[in-house]
Amino acid sequence: MAQEQASVKPNAVKPPEVEEQSPATASLRNSIRVLWASGSGKAGLIFFALLTVISIYVLLTYPIDFGKTEWSNPGYWASNPKTAPPAWTTWLGHDAIEQQSANLTSPTDVTQRGAAEVRSFPFTVSVPGDISPTFLTMTLAGIEFNQRPPVIIVSMKRPDGTEVRLANISVQGPRPGETAPYQRYYDVPERVLLTQEQTAADSITQVYQ
Repeated sequence: MAQEQASVKPNAVKPPEVEEQSPATASLRNSIRVLWASGSGKAGLIFFALLTVISIYVLLTYPIDFGKTEWSNPGYWASNPKTAPPAWTTWLGHDAIEQQSANLTSPTDVTQRGAAEVRSFPFTVSVPGDISPTFLTMTLAGIEFNQRPPVIIVSMKRPDGTEVRLANISVQGPRPGETAPYQRYYDVPERVLLTQEQTAADSITQVYQ
């Protein structure tokens, strides 16, 4: 009687797949793992990720020429002094006055004084508590006249009725060969730092004498 021989083959075992990594990638992952293991390392990685997100946001939203047109432009910082603390410092308890500005294009009142016409452009500045503003500036743009050049008078009126003259600005008259209407401060606005005007210093001295 023939004997039947059966051969049993062992199950083929598939060798584990080994992911090949470059030395640089493995070193980076190990470094991140080591940093994440400590509290200070986690804080550093989170801060780095935050800076990366902010950088991407700036690249996507800010114009390419932002550095030339605004950051390095002295005209932009004339109304935004670099020495002034940022507005968010008030969140840390820093006493500061909120930056206030207005674009005044039309007078609220027009009166006649002899042959002269007086146009009023009032602007209210709210000052909380005992804090006083240390930076006041004014920008003149797009002035047009036909005969005599106008005179710009800037005054500050306090709640108690005291009025302080801050500046007297005489607009340049007609140039030789120039015809009416005469235009001033269209191409380059005139910026006046009121807190450094001699007129303001003299007026304040008279008030407190």
